[in-house]
Amino acid sequence: MADGQAPSPTLIRVDEGVYRVGGTTFTAAPFERFASTPDHFCIVKPPLLVERYVSLIDELRPRRVVELGICKGGSTALLAALTRPDGLLAVELDGDRIEALDTFLAQQGLDQSVTAAYGIDQANGERLGSLVDETLGREPLDLVVDDASHDLDFTRASFNVLFPRLRPGGLFIIEDWSWAHTVYEAARPDAVPLTALVFEAILAVPYRPGLIDDVLVNREWAVIRRGAGPLDPGEFDISQCYGDRGRALVTPLTSH
Repeated sequence: MADGQAPSPTLIRVDEGVYRVGGTTFTAAPFERFASTPDHFCIVKPPLLVERYVSLIDELRPRRVVELGICKGGSTALLAALTRPDGLLAVELDGDRIEALDTFLAQQGLDQSVTAAYGIDQANGERLGSLVDETLGREPLDLVVDDASHDLDFTRASFNVLFPRLRPGGLFIIEDWSWAHTVYEAARPDAVPLTALVFEAILAVPYRPGLIDDVLVNREWAVIRRGAGPLDPGEFDISQCYGDRGRALVTPLTSH
């Protein structure tokens, strides 16, 4: 912890899927969603994933964070409360602001370090990159969380823009990468599985040493750790970071 930096609040588990940070309640409700209020937020994630985030934050201590997908505002509020970041940018495609989040950030004195931007398409890499630079400056990021469209092309566009902006050892998290291999497959029968991007990241580990250190995968997320090699945010394309034999594995996944 940096000198003079106040300790981050502690998350207390009240019940299954119910947590408190200071005077604010957070309920993990991926299915029975509700409108958030400034003192009670809905987090659209399963309880196990919420607790994994808490452990990850405790280990990584991120100071500069980007979150793709605001939804009910709960995950943004929790990230802000637990990290007390130097800068956090959360973006959402929907243009309607979550007033509860704005109120919470103001009450917690976080409204100067946390920016919630609405009407932002994660597939617009140029706009996303410019917004990150405008709000967080040019210092490297510690953590990126993508819980937005879960669309392969859109997620890859965000990955190509934001992964090079991570510091060495920084993490890019892709949530719900496995939707095409669960009951949710029926809801998107014609969509290309997000699995392809996870495979691309895995293939890049040996093919481009120093690009990606490791990829940790479980049912809820894929955690991709940035290597120490130099990357140009304007030129990076994960689909060019593996060879022909890897391409032979990925291409069938992306073919309709």
